[in-house]
Amino acid sequence: MQIKKFARIASLAASILVLFLFMAGCTLNTPVVPVTLPPPQTATGQATSINTAPSAETTTPTNQLSETQTTSNGTSEPPNFVRMIDATQGWGIANRSVLRTENGGASWSNVTPTGVETVASTIPAEGLSSFELKGAFLNAQTAWIAAPGLDKIVLFHTVDGGRTWQTSDLGVSTIGQVYPIEITSFTFLNAQTGWLLRSTGMAAGQGFVELYQTQNSGASWRLVAEAGQNASGGQTGSITTDGQKTGVSFRDMANGWLTGSSHGNEIYVYRTRDGGITWSFQPLSVPNGYTAEGGSAQSYPATFFDDKKGLMPIYLGKTTAGITIFFYMTADGGDSWSPTTPISSPTNDFVWNWADSSHGSVAEEGTGILYSTSDGGKSWSKITGSGLKFSQLDFIAPVIGWGVSDGSLVQTLDGGKDWHTIYP
Repeated sequence: MQIKKFARIASLAASILVLFLFMAGCTLNTPVVPVTLPPPQTATGQATSINTAPSAETTTPTNQLSETQTTSNGTSEPPNFVRMIDATQGWGIANRSVLRTENGGASWSNVTPTGVETVASTIPAEGLSSFELKGAFLNAQTAWIAAPGLDKIVLFHTVDGGRTWQTSDLGVSTIGQVYPIEITSFTFLNAQTGWLLRSTGMAAGQGFVELYQTQNSGASWRLVAEAGQNASGGQTGSITTDGQKTGVSFRDMANGWLTGSSHGNEIYVYRTRDGGITWSFQPLSVPNGYTAEGGSAQSYPATFFDDKKGLMPIYLGKTTAGITIFFYMTADGGDSWSPTTPISSPTNDFVWNWADSSHGSVAEEGTGILYSTSDGGKSWSKITGSGLKFSQLDFIAPVIGWGVSDGSLVQTLDGGKDWHTIYP
């Protein structure tokens, strides 16, 4: 899953203390020394330049910001997505609810903006199963939620941990009749600048999208580039219609990457150097014994830990049956990428998360088989026997992480060797 720029290296002393408290039988409500970390992967980084987008009127009208109160009652619904900021504070999404924890996930408060249910109520029953909230979480206080309707996306922004929210509307050019707007990716670089990529349709071997950018914390959005049959030409930038898109990510205000898959014989990666206006294909090498032919390669948005180090998950095909994932690494800000040791499964897909550029965790989706690395993917250790069914991983440090498994939230304090259920 949802992505940047994000070194989350916890101190060893804090990790040992958390482990000691847990094994001593302390509850998760017991105060612990917080792990000091930079912002999470979905919304981090520092602006390094001004966007070079040409002056143009916003193509989608926006509403005035208005404060929306939240409900802060406890909820028994477990999150199906979590983003922890440190050892105690974090955010979660559970279907149409936005959640927040202050005790490491042992309990959650419902901080859903009241407008979310209003948006959902406009979608016909047959399309409601496709309604999905997208979140970008900068820190424990600052977050954005995107709620897709039929003719607009409603954006919610909080700077007080979800106690209050401000709203704005992003209207779209094509209006759905049954299904809500499909948001492909939603990411913030810093407190002001973010991007939203939404799908406008598909055809044989083609994916049509619109890329929007905000530079005022989401108060207004402008269309900066698009790929489609009815693209507006010189008014906006251009994205190739070729291939299905999996998302965008940005290292800074100028440099970003578009990922996906196509029926071609190359790894699908496009790069922008002007904030998303223009995109060019970036060729990547395919290791011996693997192939990108016939759509067997699929890339996912890059994660940056600083202005030089980053990684990009990429699936590649091979001559024998199975599913193989590589993590292409960069040490020069994305100018070049090199594959590390792959992970293969006979039948299962993967979920992954990296605490820093050296420490990563990968699980076979729907199983308890976990792989971990401490050398940036050069070697992997396999852990089995947990009996879990992972659908998401989130690590704030090499040994401290959370996982979503079969409707429960689980936690590890030893890098994934042992897990315990913390909610519900």
